[in-house]
Amino acid sequence: MVFDKKKYVKEYYQKNKKALNEYKKEYYQKNKEKYKGKYKEKRKEYLKKYNQENKEKKKEYNKKYNQENKELIYNHYSNGVIECACCGEKEIDFLSIDHIYNNGAKHRKKIGVGGLFSWIIKNNFPPMFQLLCMNCNFSKGKRGNNCKCIHQIRREEKEKRKQEEEKE
Repeated sequence: MVFDKKKYVKEYYQKNKKALNEYKKEYYQKNKEKYKGKYKEKRKEYLKKYNQENKEKKKEYNKKYNQENKELIYNHYSNGVIECACCGEKEIDFLSIDHIYNNGAKHRKKIGVGGLFSWIIKNNFPPMFQLLCMNCNFSKGKRGNNCKCIHQIRREEKEKRKQEEEKE
């Protein structure tokens, strides 16, 4: 019979799991300061070197990752039909995520710039966003529009005129 080291180590760990974990915790507490700085610096150096050596690879990965997140978020906030919630624009390059309550600046200060898609996914797609084209998004943010897109303002005016005509 051949000695199986992997099997032995696995069985030993299972039998002594509690004691081993207790020892690890104790050892870490005693030597915390010694290892914190040492490993932090090594990790920092490694990442710096890796990022310099793999710029193109990292750039491609980030591009793919961001595109996948964008599609996931756009699909969620448009119920599977990717289009502007106001005017129906379908060109994906014209679409953007909008803070429904016009609190985007305050929200960006809170979460930091550049992490909105990650934040949305981590927070399970909160209902405070919608998908708008850039025209509707900018129009909604314009002073004097009371947080309404020009299309919405015109629809409301049209509806108001229609109601007035029905009264007459």
